[in-house]
Amino acid sequence: MAEFTLFCYVLGTPVKSAIPIDIGNITKVDGPDVSLKKLNFGHIKKLIWPNDNKANQLKLMKFVTPLKEDNEELKELNKKFYENIELSDKLSPCTKVLKEFPAGYEFLDDYIHIIVQPPPPVTTATKRQLDSDYWDEVRYRKKRKLRVPETILTRALKTMEDIMKISDDPKVYSNPENLLPLPFPFLGERKPVERFSIKNKRFLYMGRKAFDNVLNTINEFKYEEGYMDCFIYGTIGYGKSHILATIVCFLLRTGKRVVYLPDCRELARDPEYYIKSALFLTYANDSAKMSEIHSCVTLDEIEEFCKEESEPLYIVVDQMNALDGHNNTEIDETTKQRIVGFLGRIATKHYYIKSSSANNISALHLKLKQTNEKKIELYEGFDKDEMLQWWIRNNSNLPSMDEERKRKIEYITGRNPLFLSFLPGSEKNFEDALDRLKSILIEKIKIPMTNFSDIIKIERWEVYVF
Repeated sequence: MAEFTLFCYVLGTPVKSAIPIDIGNITKVDGPDVSLKKLNFGHIKKLIWPNDNKANQLKLMKFVTPLKEDNEELKELNKKFYENIELSDKLSPCTKVLKEFPAGYEFLDDYIHIIVQPPPPVTTATKRQLDSDYWDEVRYRKKRKLRVPETILTRALKTMEDIMKISDDPKVYSNPENLLPLPFPFLGERKPVERFSIKNKRFLYMGRKAFDNVLNTINEFKYEEGYMDCFIYGTIGYGKSHILATIVCFLLRTGKRVVYLPDCRELARDPEYYIKSALFLTYANDSAKMSEIHSCVTLDEIEEFCKEESEPLYIVVDQMNALDGHNNTEIDETTKQRIVGFLGRIATKHYYIKSSSANNISALHLKLKQTNEKKIELYEGFDKDEMLQWWIRNNSNLPSMDEERKRKIEYITGRNPLFLSFLPGSEKNFEDALDRLKSILIEKIKIPMTNFSDIIKIERWEVYVF
C-alpha cells in the first residue's frame, strides 16, 4: 500500500505524462525490497526508468509546482533543457527521500514534486540529429510504458466479438418470448453478481417491453441541441439493471461508444481501475486509444481523456443509490462527492444515462425537481404478456397451480421479477411454497416497513403488504 506518491516530470515530454512513483513502507527497486528509511534518490532514478542502465544518468531536482500545461516555470525549465543548461540544486543519489519529504509532508493534489533531466544522446551528430534521436528515445519509452497488457486486449476483443454477434434488431429485446444469453459488457473482475447470474461471461435476459421506452428516449438525444441526459428510476426488483445492461450491448452492437459502470459501490472502491476497465471495452477496436487509457493514472487524466474525445460517448451508470449523500451506503461522503462530481464532469460533452431505485432519497428529490434531463419511470413489474412467459418458463419448478392460485401469487408479488424469483423451490404443494414466499418477502421489506411506520406491529404486516 502506498504511503505517498511522488510525481516526477521528465523535461522535454508532455506535462501530463508526469510519472507517478508510489512509495510505501517497503518499495521494490529492481527486484530487492527497500525500506522507506533507506530509500534514496538513486533508487528513485531506477523507479523512473526501470530496467534501464542509463537510469543513473538522470539528474533530479526537487521542484514542487502545479501540474498544468500552461505552467510558466515548467516552460522556462524546458527552455533551459533545450539550450543544454543543466539543472541546479540537483538531488544526490545518496540523499534519503525522507530528508526532502519527511513524515507529515503535505502532498498537494495535481502537483509535480521532482523535475527529471534525462541524459543527452552521446553522439557527434548535428543538433537536428540529436533532437531526432532524443525524441525517438522518448517515443520508444512512452510506447513501452503505454503497451496494454495482452490479457486486457484479449478480453476486450473477445467480449466485443461476442457483442457483435447479437441481433441489431431492437424488437428482439422487447419481445418477452425471447430469453437471450448476452455477453456481460464490463471487463472488470468484480461483476455485480448480486443482481446478475453470470455464467460463461453471459447473463440471461428476458425480453421486456420497457426496453423500447428506454432505447427510444436515448435515440432522442441531440448533441448540443437537445437533451443529453437521462435518469431511470423505479421499483427495486423491476429488472432495470438487466434492461440497462442489454441497452449497453445494443448500443455497442450498433457502433456507439459506451462507458458502462454497472456498480457504483465497486466504482467507489477503486475509481481509476474501475473506469479504465469500462473504457477498455469502449475502445476495444482502437489500440491507440486503449494505450492512452492505459497510460492514465489519476481521475484527472481520465477526465481529460474523456473531455478531449470528439466522438460522443454514452456514459451509463447503474446503482447510483450507492452514491446518495442522504443514505448510509458504507461509502464515506468525501468519496461520494468526489465520484459524483467526476461523473458529472466527464459527461459534460457526452450523453449521460444513470439509474437508481425509486426509494433512493435523491431519486425522490429529482423526480419532483425540474432538471435538464429526460426521466423514465419503471414501476410495478411484468405486464400480462411478460407474466405469461414467466409462468411458461418456470412451470416445471413450481407446485401445481390453477389460475386462481397464479393470480394470488401475482397479487402478492406485484408481478415483481425479484419477488417472483423467490417462488421456485423444493416445495411439493402450493401452501408450503406460498408460506415460504411470504416469509422471504416479509424479511425483505422489514427495514423499509419499519422505517415507514414504527407503530405497525409484526402481526399486522400482512395487512399492509399482502
